[in-house]
Amino acid sequence: MKRPLTITDDRVAVTAIAVLAVIDLGFMIYSAGPVPLLVLGIIALAMARTLRRTDSATLVFFFVFYTNVLVVASQFHGVPSIIASTFVFILAIPLTRYLVIERGPLVFTFTTPLILAYLAAMLVSSAFSRATAETLGVVGSFVLEGLILYLLLTNTVRTKRILREVTWVLIAAATFMALISVFQEITHSYSNNFGGLAQVSDGGFNVANTGTAKVLRTRLAGPIGEQNRYAQILLVVVPLAYFRYRAEAALKLRLIAAGCTVVILAGVLLTFSRGAAVATGLLIIGLAVTRFISLRQLVVTTVIMVAAVTLVSPEFTTRLASLGNVDQATQTDNREADGAVRGRATENLAAWNTFRAHPWVGVGPDRFFRDYSRIEANKLGIRYLDTNRRAHNLYLEMAADLGLLGLAIFLTLNGYTVGRLMKLSRSARNRDIEQEMMAAGLAFALLAYLGTAVFLQLSYQRYYWALLAICNSAIWIMTRSAGTSRRPTPSTKLEPVSPKFRRPLSAVETRG
Repeated sequence: MKRPLTITDDRVAVTAIAVLAVIDLGFMIYSAGPVPLLVLGIIALAMARTLRRTDSATLVFFFVFYTNVLVVASQFHGVPSIIASTFVFILAIPLTRYLVIERGPLVFTFTTPLILAYLAAMLVSSAFSRATAETLGVVGSFVLEGLILYLLLTNTVRTKRILREVTWVLIAAATFMALISVFQEITHSYSNNFGGLAQVSDGGFNVANTGTAKVLRTRLAGPIGEQNRYAQILLVVVPLAYFRYRAEAALKLRLIAAGCTVVILAGVLLTFSRGAAVATGLLIIGLAVTRFISLRQLVVTTVIMVAAVTLVSPEFTTRLASLGNVDQATQTDNREADGAVRGRATENLAAWNTFRAHPWVGVGPDRFFRDYSRIEANKLGIRYLDTNRRAHNLYLEMAADLGLLGLAIFLTLNGYTVGRLMKLSRSARNRDIEQEMMAAGLAFALLAYLGTAVFLQLSYQRYYWALLAICNSAIWIMTRSAGTSRRPTPSTKLEPVSPKFRRPLSAVETRG
């Protein structure tokens, strides 16, 4: 039987933590401020916890990563950006333990070859692009923020316990961000960005119902700095919190999960993101279709949410009302449709036309935005664009950039992940509530991201690849666990021996 690891067994981990502590202490002294001090507290907690358990480094990474704290520290407090970009290597601590000390295997999920195929599609598209040199920088960003991050996370999140704890850390991170936004809204502290943790949009949207004067409503953007993206990363955690509420046995944890779900939804609401609102509605319908909520619960939830939005934030209804003329957004002589909606329609059609002209391998990574978006958009005559614009649709922009080759691999990657998680959830129904709810929660979290991606491109790609890594780690863990549980165990019961194989008793045995 293996003896438990002790501090002396993890000399590598202790040394790594000491080095990180020196580096972080240096930049805290270099740039004092609320966010660096928060980071210092997190690092100190990581040191104390990791001396007892190296997996704590993984949990600290997820909290810092998801709250964007180090990027905020770099942008608002002069912290060297190298600190933010290299913090991912804190994962070397648990990775060293698993691979070197415990001599565990490297984890290669089923989707790892698909991600490598996606990289190959990017390289092929770059080779056929008219700006090959520029596209290689985009490919390099994917390697760092996508491939390497995916491999590190799938090799550090490898047990049911750490998977559950990572889920709770993500819930805590989203709740932390949303609480600051709620406080900012209650106190109307829009001019205070709370050290970069509560940024707001540069403009807003018009909520004036009468007259010609505009009344702009501020949109909250949290530590991300972009309101629609902030709404997306908050919404992704809502299914995780809801399914923790369903799975936890302790009443206290169930109440905490329910409270976090409400707070995170409030944070989504304060971004006034129409895409997130549509995705939330589809998410609730999906829960009803898969029978994770009943029809009665669906109706009650919808009524409560509509009433709460109408009473607490009536501006949100004004925001959603602007979608009423979305069917007229592509008419060249129409001025009734919302300007932003017309702009999105223009950008979507520009990406679609670019894809039609280059259907197989696209125009190259990021080249639609750089070379084609404004030209193709202004051919339409719907809305004139004087600058390059994103497609504001992950699928159309990917089709334009990487063609059918890249888009097909991407869709296969996500289709397999969601399908496999739902199958694992169904197979555990009435047998293992933890697996049932964990698999379903991750599946709906990925669906929430993919739903909002209809209105957003794949920028801030690290959040997507991290989520995909967690989902496929869960698949690897659950599949491995199921295989282990089906393995027959040695029986201690003596089986009868056939008489023809019994040896004759010796004389001594006969007399005895």
